[in-house]
Amino acid sequence: MPFSKNNSIGIFGGAFDPPHRGHEKALLAFLSAVQPDTVYVIPSGTPPHKKLSRGAEDSQRLEMSRLAFEALSQKVTVSDMEILSPEVSYTLLTVKKLKEKHADANLFLFVGTDQFLSFETWREPKTLLSLCTLCVMDRFFQNEMLLAKKKELEENFSARCLLLEEKPYIMSSTDIRFELKEKGYSFRLSSAVNEYVSRNALYEVKEDKTRTELIIRLKKELDSKRLSHILSVEREVAEIAFLLGAENERDLRLAALYHDLTKEKSTVEQKMLAEKFGYDFSSEDLESTAVLHGITASLIAKKEGQLSEKAVLAIRNHTTGNESMSLEEKILYFADYIEEERLYDACREMRSYFYDNLPDGMAERRKHLDCCICKVMQDTVRHLKESNRPVHPRTLAAMDALEKEIK
Repeated sequence: MPFSKNNSIGIFGGAFDPPHRGHEKALLAFLSAVQPDTVYVIPSGTPPHKKLSRGAEDSQRLEMSRLAFEALSQKVTVSDMEILSPEVSYTLLTVKKLKEKHADANLFLFVGTDQFLSFETWREPKTLLSLCTLCVMDRFFQNEMLLAKKKELEENFSARCLLLEEKPYIMSSTDIRFELKEKGYSFRLSSAVNEYVSRNALYEVKEDKTRTELIIRLKKELDSKRLSHILSVEREVAEIAFLLGAENERDLRLAALYHDLTKEKSTVEQKMLAEKFGYDFSSEDLESTAVLHGITASLIAKKEGQLSEKAVLAIRNHTTGNESMSLEEKILYFADYIEEERLYDACREMRSYFYDNLPDGMAERRKHLDCCICKVMQDTVRHLKESNRPVHPRTLAAMDALEKEIK
């Protein structure tokens, strides 16, 4: 059951240099458990315990935080109160200021595990704990160290503590900055933050010129909603490729950018484009016109010569699947279905199921992906048949092959 109080205010601070998926997941868990009226996300000013990397300027950390967090909930407000303050950013001072602003509110302060375990070293911990409820992520559920510290703080300081149960999403900003420097992109960041980092050349980011030119092209040819979907698929592809040990992550990310390149063209325009490449659509293709853009986008990608043959096939078959799907085809097909901007319940449920039940072993993870894709295809075929719409033969062949492999 959610832990809720009337007139509650959440406080969620950090360096956010840059703000990443781990921060986002923690904030969502905080919102779910506390159900506050407002959460103040507060990028650090001058911290007392450690120096910031200064990889990004204060104004840039603030803007990245807005891009990362304000999109998550209307309850989130990113505040510049510490960044603009000339004082050292003691949490006590921040909490006192918010208590003055919200005198009748119950304050909930989110802290990291290390901070929680060393809380007695903070400035005036007893005073601070008298002003707010302390919240920390219990990443491994009933963690003995956290439970012991909770009891200690309650006994020594009359603290109110709340442990939030959430699966781990552990990463370091240092590792992310290194990844950005080496690759120019990190799937551990939201698309909006990635784009901001690239546009402002933060963290000595290594620009991928092919990717940059392709995104410029997409911005010219597609509407903003379609572009947002494409960038979200790119991020999803990168994450799944990492989790499943795929070797050609960059190829797959570029394939994700290509996959909906011709999505907004009409059937007549699709036919003209195919003819330009000397390609004739089959009668089955023309009955299921939703597959045409995958074919024409793959023809363009093949002609431009930026991708491997497997990546080109992944673009071609991303709406239907294929009888003998490669890992690349599976990843793009599935990423397109579960990317986080998909609002359909079935897509969101499958996304949660895939990540929440991911096995430890690499072979088991790939089998898990096969089972998830098979379920998606079964649901898709059933939906199309119930709607009296044609089912493409490639989808039926792909589903049949997966069902046999799983059995």
